[in-house]
Amino acid sequence: MKPETKAILWGLDGVLVDSEKFYDVSIGEMVRSLGYPYGEKEIARVTGSSYKNIAEILTLDVPKEKK
Repeated sequence: MKPETKAILWGLDGVLVDSEKFYDVSIGEMVRSLGYPYGEKEIARVTGSSYKNIAEILTLDVPKEKK
């Protein structure tokens, strides 16, 4: 007999786990590896955005193969 589903746990990013600090660290490592600065000013500009838009937001000149 299959167990009955009692509940479904639905979590959006930041609701159950505050992952923003990990996102900042990983994006910072990527941006710095390309030779660009990534500090408080840059963090404030990209917070809440998709990683796909970061090069555009920070006006980074990134080769296509690295996007």
